[in-house]
This record gives sequence, C-alpha cells and structure tokens, in this order.
Amino acid sequence: MNVLSTLARMHYRLFLSFFLIPTLAFSQTNLIKFSGNPILPLGAPGEWDDTEASHAFVAFDGAAFQMWYSGASQENTYRIGYATSPDGLSWTKDATNPVLDVGGANSFDGFNLWTPHVYADESGYQMWYSGGLTISGIGYATSPDPSSWIRQSSQPVLEKGNSGMWDEDYAYLPIILRNGSSYQMWYTGRSADGLVQTGYATSTDGMYWSKHANNPVLSVGGPGEWDSDGASAGSVLFEDGQYHMWYSNWSNPITNIKIGYATSTDGINWIKHAENPILQPASGGWDAKNVWFPTVVKDGHRYRMWYTGTVPGTSLDRLGYAEDFSKAAHVDSMWVSRKTAVAGLHTNEFYAHIANPHNENLTARALIVNDGGSLNASIELKLIHNETDLWRGKWLIPDNPDNYSVSVELTNHSANYVHNSFDWGLFDEFHSNARTHSFTEHAHIADGSGGAAGFGVAVSSDGTVFLANYSDGLRAYRYDGTSFTNTAHIDDGGNAAIASSVFINTNGTIFLANGGDGLRAYTYDGHLFTNTAHVNNSGFTQSVVVAPDDSTVFLAGSTPGLQAYHYDGHAFTSLGSIDDGGPDVSAGDVFVAPDGTVYLANGFDGLRVYTFDGTSFTNTANDSASAHAVAVAPDNTIFVGGCDGLRAYTYNGTSLTRMAEFEMRGCAFSGALALATDGTVFLTIAADVFVQDPGLWAFQYENDLFRNTAYNPPDGFGIALGQDGTVFHAGRQGLFAYTYNMTTGVNEKISAVPEKFKLEQNYPNPFNPTTTIEFALAESGIVTLKVYNVLGAEVATLVEGRKGAGRHTISFEAAGLASGLYYYTLTAGEFRQSRKMVLLR
Repeated sequence: MNVLSTLARMHYRLFLSFFLIPTLAFSQTNLIKFSGNPILPLGAPGEWDDTEASHAFVAFDGAAFQMWYSGASQENTYRIGYATSPDGLSWTKDATNPVLDVGGANSFDGFNLWTPHVYADESGYQMWYSGGLTISGIGYATSPDPSSWIRQSSQPVLEKGNSGMWDEDYAYLPIILRNGSSYQMWYTGRSADGLVQTGYATSTDGMYWSKHANNPVLSVGGPGEWDSDGASAGSVLFEDGQYHMWYSNWSNPITNIKIGYATSTDGINWIKHAENPILQPASGGWDAKNVWFPTVVKDGHRYRMWYTGTVPGTSLDRLGYAEDFSKAAHVDSMWVSRKTAVAGLHTNEFYAHIANPHNENLTARALIVNDGGSLNASIELKLIHNETDLWRGKWLIPDNPDNYSVSVELTNHSANYVHNSFDWGLFDEFHSNARTHSFTEHAHIADGSGGAAGFGVAVSSDGTVFLANYSDGLRAYRYDGTSFTNTAHIDDGGNAAIASSVFINTNGTIFLANGGDGLRAYTYDGHLFTNTAHVNNSGFTQSVVVAPDDSTVFLAGSTPGLQAYHYDGHAFTSLGSIDDGGPDVSAGDVFVAPDGTVYLANGFDGLRVYTFDGTSFTNTANDSASAHAVAVAPDNTIFVGGCDGLRAYTYNGTSLTRMAEFEMRGCAFSGALALATDGTVFLTIAADVFVQDPGLWAFQYENDLFRNTAYNPPDGFGIALGQDGTVFHAGRQGLFAYTYNMTTGVNEKISAVPEKFKLEQNYPNPFNPTTTIEFALAESGIVTLKVYNVLGAEVATLVEGRKGAGRHTISFEAAGLASGLYYYTLTAGEFRQSRKMVLLR
C-alpha cells in the first residue's frame, strides 16, 4: 500500500465527510473507556519508550490507523515514535523509532519534543510538535513518508507570547486543520499566573503563523467550575459546518485532569457542553490521576478517542482509548437466561439488545469462554421475529461442569468493524454443575382407574403413606421398603371431588383438599377411614395445611383464594378468608411457618405473605413472579416453585428479597416442595405442553446458590419424605418410593465455599433502575460494597458489615441517580476489586 497516497485520500475524504454527514447532536460525549487500557505498550527495558508512551495523534484512512506518539525513557525526555494498527486498538511500533529525535544542544527542542500533529497530501507529510518544557514553542518538520522527518527550523514556528501576554510562559500542543491552502491551528498557552487556555492562529503555508488578535479563544471557566484553572484543546474536528473540540482542564498540582467538549461555528467563539466533563479519571486503576490530551477520529458513526492517562502516585503517562458508539451499531446490553445450569442437560439462552440506528448489515455471536480462558463456543445470535433490537442464541451446555463468561461479538458488515461487548464491560457469567446424587426406585403402585393420579402425598409418624389420588379419592398404604400395600380407600364427594392435597396433624387427623367437594377431615384406624367433618364454601380447593396450634386449618384454592377454619374434632368453623390477585387467579399451595406466618403460592399472581389474627388476614409482602408451590426451611428461607423454576427468598416482616433462582426450560408447573433435614430441596414438576423437564428434582441450596444434584423423569404433583429419608413421589403414573443417595465417581467442580474472592459483573448491564451484583468470599470477615460515580464520590453503600464465606447476591436500585457510568467496589480484608456498570434511563 502506498501510505502517502492513502493518508492523502484519507484527509480528502475527511473534509468531504464534514459536509456530507449530518451532525448528531452531542453524540460525541457519551464516551466509554476500553476495558483493555492502556492500549500502547511500553518499550522493553532500555528502549527509548520504556517509561512513557502517550500524547498521541491518530489518523484513519477508513481501513488502517496511523499513530505518532510521545515516548520517554525517563520522565519528561520525550521523543516521537510511529505505530500502525488495523483496528485502532492493537498497535505495531515502527522499527526505526523514534522517528523524530531531540534537536541540537542550542535548539528550542534540544531537550524534549512531544504532542505531534500530522497532516499529509500528495506532496508529503507535515508535522507540528511541541518542543522543550520551560523554553517552549511549536516546531515544524516534513517527511516524504511517515517516519523520515526533517526539521525545517531550529527555532519554533509558533513561539510563546511576550511578557504580560496570556501565553508568555509557554505555547505548545498544536492542533491543525487544513482546508486547501489555509491552515488553522489551536494551541495551548500559559500565563505567568498559571492559567492554561487555548489560542488560535492561521497560516498559508503551515510554517509562518499569525496569532488571533482576541486570543485566548477558549478561556477558563468561572470560579468553582471544573475548568476554572485551565482549558487546553486536545483535538478539533470540523463537521457539517461546525467545529467540535475536545479539551482538558488544568490544576496545580497536576491531578484530577478531565476532558470536556465544546462546539463553534467559526473556530473562535466556543460554547462549552452543559454536561462537562465528559471523561474523568477512574476511581482506581492506571488512569486514576488524570485523563487528558485527547485525539479524536470520526469512524463512520463512531467517535473514537485516544487519550493520555496518568498513573496514580506518579507523573508517568500511558495511552488509553475510549469510544462513543451511541449513534452506531453496538451491543446495548446482554445476559444469559441461566446463572446456574446442569452440565449435559440444560440449554442456556443468550440475549442481547443490539442498537442499529442506521439499519446496517449486522451479524452477532455469543462468545463463551470457560474458567481456563479457552473459547468453548461461538454461537450465532439471530434477531427475534417482530423485535427491533433483541437477539437470541442457544447452547447445549457440555457434560463437564465449569464456569463460563459470555460476551457478544457484533460484526458490522456495512461499516466494516467488530464490536465486542466484553471490551466495554458488558458480559455475563454462569456455571454448570454435575449431578452428585441419584434416585433409586424401590416400589411403585398405581391404584384406581380412569382419572386416578397421585396428586398429594403425606407420611404419618408411624410410616403410613396417604395418597390424594385425584378422581380416585384418598388411599392409605403400608410401605415395607420394597412394596406398597393398600390398606384403606375412600372416595367422598361424587363427581366434583378431586383429591388434590393431604395433610396430617400431630394427633393423626387427616385433612383432604378435595377439589370441588371442599375440605374433609378423616380419622384412620389402620384399616378404615372415617369422615369426621366436611365443609364446602364453593370454588376448587387445591392445598391444605394445619397451623402449629393443630386446630387452625388453612385451605388454598380458587374462590376464595385463602380460607381459615377452626376444627374441633367434629366440624369446621370458618374464621376468615381473603381473595387477592383477581378472579382468574387460583392459589396452588399454602405453608404455615412455626411463628404463624402464612405463605401463599397464588399462581400467576405470585407469592403472598400474610399474618392471621384469628379472624382476618393481612397481606404483608408479595412477589409477582408466578408461584405454584411453597415451603419454608427451619432457617426461614422461603422456597417457591414457579413457572420459571425454583427461587429462594428471605422475609423480614415487611418485604421479600429474592436471593437465588434456578431457571427451568419452558414453563415449570411446580407440583410440590419438600425439605429434607440435611437441607436438600425436592421439587416436583408436572408434565404439560409448555414443560420440558417434568419429574422429580433435588437441589442443594448453600450460600445463595442452587445446585441441581439429582433428577428423575416421571412427572409428578406430590412429594413427602419419610423419617428414614425415603422420598415418596406422586404423579400420573401413581405412587413411587425412592432413596436419594450420592453418586460415586462424580467430579463436581463448583464448591460450596469459593476458593477465592471475586466480584462479579452486575446483571443486567446497562440497567434501569435495578441491577443485581454477586460476589464470592473465600472466608468470612468484614465486607464493604460501595458504589461511586465517575468523580469518585460515593453514592451508595450496599454492604457494610460481617459476611460469611460463600456466594452473596445484592440488589441495587439506582433511585435518584442520573444516567451514566458508575463503579462498584468490593473490599474484604486485603482484597479489593472494582467493576463498571452503566445506568441508562
């Protein structure tokens, strides 16, 4: 490639684009830093740029990038180097570097030269650069190619001002635009009292310059404003009849320098952006001290900035990259459907909101990387039918358990660039685990005919198993470890009766939720059932439970949704009822905690929590996600089975907090939950046209994380646990008895207690207004999790106090915060980690 002619064509097209591409107001200010910063590596020890590599000018011809940059082997001894890049991110330094060295001993640039600006046409290359530090001015050199530079003068072509002038201390940092034979320069000057401002000059040949009479043209801000001590231009573009400037403020000492934006119609009278500054030092990291010296390129609909960042605690500078792609095709947000999955069973879905404001030709892929850093898969994403920006792909998770990170790679075929969401802090993570246990069947029985199906099951203290057998009524069985023997059967209620749920209180009374027949109570003598009470207040009853007082009975169903009765051994007396959620809602399950709190799985109305004072219910909390089964553990963790799978909550008396979720494929119509003494959570899933994995599931729940440990495919509605741990499972195929045991030879990768501290990326990201933050603690201790704005000011404290070892999940609601970039930082002992998140309202 002829570099000279390419660069010349680049400038020609650049000036054409100023007049042909419409300006998109303030799309130049939504800058996001590249996660791979700094992008220009230092030289090897002993090389000319082994200490600093920064203060760059970048040119782009539509296919490749060229950079002239300032390098130093010790502080403030800059020379100028040259590098090229196919994408503006990965750079190759020229073998002849430095391409412009310091001048002679008596020249103005004999000690230092830096901040180059290059222009090229068919006649060759021109460079303007800053020379010296205290003896400063702007020098000029020419070259037939990018690297063979010859000074045109030992003196500056633009000198600092005379005594008393606004630029008497120094003049440096040239920015050049050329239109035909006319040159424009914006440069930085400093006065004797330390004010740093921007001046303007013109030339007909690029060597002899006339300063503007009304300099400075970009002045400092007013007292208390962010740029009250300095306004130093770093880059200027001309587009659609308007000049765009990116500039830096100043301070003494030199710290907390930021970048702002301004516009002008004539290059002289500037209007500063109302929301300046637009790029700030990070709250931690390589550029936490300063961000300054920007150079900006318009690449299609993207504004691409290379900037200098100062390493904290030093005055050493490196080169970073930021981009404003808000008006270009890009990944807005992305997420995975499952945070926890079963290796070899589950398919994970990957979603991305992809902005495409100019309807360009795009393709997208989900890049899945495992814990070892290897690319496991590249999955095609497709735009969902009837959606404008939502893309989706699916991946069958491999058999081996692992941790995965997922990002989205977007290829814009129209504009010829690749946008990877990971580079901008947009990615999600999930893990897969192997099943460590299995169910072993020991007995099965299927009594009844026609519509018989095991719906509810309960086990008495003497081991008798009671089965609510749908249209077949109520049955009792003796189980000897290998087989069932039916010892009694009763079918009350006629055609309306649908035996749905059975519960045994401490004195052995059996309560049956009998569908359209209402509620019945029975005694059982080992051979026969005796119906002792019956009540039917209309509606369809689905679940029954007895309070710890052994006499208050709660019944869940259609209308009313939740009822309370007193049972005296002979009759039911209605105490109260409540019907929340609307006429189309049918309550599926009810659970009473030892303290009397009532938890109602209210179908597609969600989970509701009530207190009951003996006559009336008070709804104290609810969660709108569908709820079909509910159970509460001894530690007060609430487990809910819903259409989306299994969830865990905590309840503080006034509100519910979702702590974890295990998502199922399709819609999981949960039948029942049972909790073992060792903490195992058993869940039954009924078969349905929308259900992909009906059957019996087992989970371990530790440290706010579900791990699926076993699965057995026959669908089911009811579940109960014997005192010896036998699992009784009722479904369409009848009643089963299983043992649940650990599987030998299973390699389980995911440990209950994490091996290391880690702060996860929030999800979703960007978010509005709520997002979830997860972190892992290898050991217990004092922990803080705080949120900061881009200025480093703390805006929220999410965690402050002692936390146990394990995985933790926090929900952050950004109420009252403005859109923009935020940082969240986890501190635990000596461990400290920060991540970025974006609030988009």
